[in-house]
Amino acid sequence: MYIPTLITPLLLLLPLASAIDILLPLYLYPSDAATAWSPIFQTIATHPTTTFQIVINPNSGPGTPSLLTDPNLITGISKLNAYPNVRTLGYVLTGYGHRANAAVTADVDIYAQWSAYPDADIHLDGIYFDEVSNDKSQANYDRMAFFSRHARASIRGATVVFNPGYRAPEPLFASCDLMVEFEHPLADYEAEGVLAQIPPA
Repeated sequence: MYIPTLITPLLLLLPLASAIDILLPLYLYPSDAATAWSPIFQTIATHPTTTFQIVINPNSGPGTPSLLTDPNLITGISKLNAYPNVRTLGYVLTGYGHRANAAVTADVDIYAQWSAYPDADIHLDGIYFDEVSNDKSQANYDRMAFFSRHARASIRGATVVFNPGYRAPEPLFASCDLMVEFEHPLADYEAEGVLAQIPPA
């Protein structure tokens, strides 16, 4: 799924920011020669002190059982990887605990294979696990810890992101580098006092 309307508002806010990290779900098909991603490239280049963690999502996951073959995605990802302030993350659906473990790890394995592409640098720097369950059970904690270990074993130096989209139980934080706990307007975020409820590092 591609959602270009998510991209422009974020880019408009960037001139107000400095020395921060941006997590950008790039759910926008790059089009011919990655021209649709040109505003992203320009923004990255003009904000060299900002680290961009960019989520790559060909088709609710890697969308292919082998190496990536779409020339536009190959061009776009290789351009992103040319920037020193970019880390690319592969989108993996976990289905709030209902997707089979083997299907989740298979997606990770496909993304890991992209580093072997011979004609362009389309490696990924980590995995973005979406639809993470915030169930307060040991089984859920163990499952997500397993996925995290698999990602880090498959991709050297992998950044692991969990996205429950809601406040997560504290034990989940031990298995990821970044947690997405809110996906709504800033005013709602401030009203709910989310920051005060995030566990200390």
